[in-house]
Amino acid sequence: MGDRLNRMNLKNRLRGAGILGPADVYREEVRQRLAKEAGTSKGPGSRDRDAVNMASWEEMWRVFGPAVEKFEKAKSQDYQQLAGLPDRTTNKILDPDYHERDRGKQLRDGLLWVALEFDRIIEDTADSGPVAHLEDASVPPPNAFAVATLRTYALSSIEKRRELIARALAFADKTHEDTGGGGEDGGAFLHTLE
Repeated sequence: MGDRLNRMNLKNRLRGAGILGPADVYREEVRQRLAKEAGTSKGPGSRDRDAVNMASWEEMWRVFGPAVEKFEKAKSQDYQQLAGLPDRTTNKILDPDYHERDRGKQLRDGLLWVALEFDRIIEDTADSGPVAHLEDASVPPPNAFAVATLRTYALSSIEKRRELIARALAFADKTHEDTGGGGEDGGAFLHTLE
């Protein structure tokens, strides 16, 4: 099963769907039942024990996997439904004067742009969900990463948005300090936002 079913990947997917706790409880109950039925030895590296563990993961995924896949499919469809943002980032909406080459600074600039522009750009509507008004931004997005991050944040719950934006600001601020205030190109972008 180790090769067929990546346990860390499954845990992350279950966590993303919000059902990791119940899935772990169920898997442990299955593991205990199978171990009792098989009368497995408890020593580390025991083949019986490994087989029981693998079987418990497979059984847990058989029960919880469909719910995770349904959640992921719905999330994927939601991801496409942020009105006002092009499906694919085109150079038409990006800042033509942004030329930062350092990938770390690009990441910082994208996060900072989203954190500072989010409330100005995103409108939550009752009927169609979040709508992006890029024309309301004080400056255009610096790079495609900024647009992708905006999409991800906008499609998150309001509580999650606050957490993501706070983390983005903390990261961008730390990165800004670590790089001595930004490079020639990136610094110019940061000064337009500050």
